[in-house]
Amino acid sequence: MDASNITVTPATNPIAHYWINYSSTASPIRYGTPVSTSSTNYDNTTNLTRLFTSLYPDSSYNFNVYAINTLSPALHSPTTTNITTFSPALTPISNLASITFPASYRSQAYRVSDNTSITTLLDASSTTSSAFLTPIHTLANRGSISSSLMSLAAAIGGSGPTITFNGFPSTTPSAATSNGITLTPTVSDTYTASGNGYTGFYLQSSNTIKLMPTVPSSTSYTLSVTPSTGGSASYSFYYDTIQVANPTVSSTAFSFYTDPSSTRISGVYVVYGTPIFTVTTTATNMGNYFYKSPLMSYVNKINGTTLTTYNETTTANITAGLSAGQFTTGTITVTNNALNSSSLSTTYGNSLQMATTGNNFNGASTAANASSITSMVDGLSFTLIRTTLPQTLPSVSSGVGSIGYRVSSGTVNPLNILYVPDISNSVIYANTAYDNTASIAASEELQVSNGTFTTPGAQTYSYQNYSTYYYTNTLLNTVNYSSPSNYNGYRFTTFAWRLPQPAGNSYSTLTFRMNGTTTQLSNVSSVACIATTPILLYYRFEDAAQAVPTGTSSISSAWLNGNSVTGTPTGSGNYFLSNTNYYANLGLAITSTTTTFTVFCLNNAITTQTVNLYCRVGLPMASSIAFTSITATISI
Repeated sequence: MDASNITVTPATNPIAHYWINYSSTASPIRYGTPVSTSSTNYDNTTNLTRLFTSLYPDSSYNFNVYAINTLSPALHSPTTTNITTFSPALTPISNLASITFPASYRSQAYRVSDNTSITTLLDASSTTSSAFLTPIHTLANRGSISSSLMSLAAAIGGSGPTITFNGFPSTTPSAATSNGITLTPTVSDTYTASGNGYTGFYLQSSNTIKLMPTVPSSTSYTLSVTPSTGGSASYSFYYDTIQVANPTVSSTAFSFYTDPSSTRISGVYVVYGTPIFTVTTTATNMGNYFYKSPLMSYVNKINGTTLTTYNETTTANITAGLSAGQFTTGTITVTNNALNSSSLSTTYGNSLQMATTGNNFNGASTAANASSITSMVDGLSFTLIRTTLPQTLPSVSSGVGSIGYRVSSGTVNPLNILYVPDISNSVIYANTAYDNTASIAASEELQVSNGTFTTPGAQTYSYQNYSTYYYTNTLLNTVNYSSPSNYNGYRFTTFAWRLPQPAGNSYSTLTFRMNGTTTQLSNVSSVACIATTPILLYYRFEDAAQAVPTGTSSISSAWLNGNSVTGTPTGSGNYFLSNTNYYANLGLAITSTTTTFTVFCLNNAITTQTVNLYCRVGLPMASSIAFTSITATISI
């Protein structure tokens, strides 16, 4: 409370004490029973001023000052008599400046008409503000008992309830409802908590506003609140149909937007790269003037494994059910022509899938699965034949391993029990790359699948009937490998290298390493086997000018058995003889994913000849095994 100050002018004779007496007859403005004070004396000693605090507000006070000097200790008459002053008035509360509502808004809300993010879309059919105060009395009419001292109006679009407040005694008007607005007041004395002497000057009202809009609109509503005592506040919000159920996806379908990247591998068209899909979805109960983002969610899978997820975040792809910024029936059709799959470079499968989920403010729909696209997806095999395997015939440097160049394996001569083709026809296989477009249905070649040369049991989608497998939106494969033929239980693949002239005109050691085996081979009496069944590994040297071996003077050799220790070892005097009793296996080293064969190396002098090296691998078709490549290493 503000205080009154009394200042005394010193007398001629020294003053021993100042006595100050004051009393009040209470405020003439305050409503209610007068609050007065009795006469009170204060010994001010020789101080010339005194600050009086805790005076009642807006009250008349009478002050008298007495003095005792050093010559006469008796109490003299007042030096100042009946000084009258008024204590300061209290002030009313501040005028209304703002109004707030709880954060009960729909998250991720966007307007259909322009995809603008909206943060004040009501989350329910009604919402109630936080309490806000408005003054009823002003400084000018404090303590008044008059009626209709203040009116409080709440309106949307100029229409809404108004409540009128009277002066003292404190009474609370009834709540009022109009135009979807309920205004509820509670009247109290502003200074009730300060004590009895402070009450009776100002009334205030604590109010709440309940909003109950009924008409959905893409345009914002603005609530204005105006008390007649001064000040105002406004609040803008949006209202839309309240959804009480999740959406339903009634149909969804997808296809390749443009024909995907594809190529034939082992005669089968396989899809690779990054295909683009078209997805068309119809869903109900998706919204009205506003939608929740993402509007739809897509999951692209292959054989149940997720490749990519997408979100439909705007209305740009809606092709039906949208008009004048509104979902006209709550049912919309969305067609997205630009859903990019993730890269298929490491993907393997035969069933591309798409699941679509619709979202509204109540929740998400059950995922709807489109009919799958049956396609042979094999990015790993594409990488194998185009990147891992050399695209031209490689040279083998001394002591440096080199992955082989794939060539045709030819056809086993039925009379030749060595599982190798006839070499008497002088065909130079190293001159021609393997034809990946050729069907292997009638050949003895191993299929490339999942980035490996494989038997049926090692890769899930190998050796199938591919005639129902699409490689464009309309074109199907035609090959059927579901009942693969073989030669005495084996199929083959063959690799080639070029041998440059060594520094000393001849080489001393040669190894072949089988890479990326899916099943660790077993060393059965120095023979590499899958379980107990041996794999086949034949190799030969070839003088391109004289491919058919003629004797010890020829660099060309017969097919040499690099995975056998039975019979007579191959040597410098018999390398040109085709006979099952000769073998060339000199050593075997096996790890979980590689098998290295050390074999007989022809040490004939190589000067100006063009010399090719071949390695022919045969896998038992009844076994589950695959590998990725063969590396040759030769040294002096």
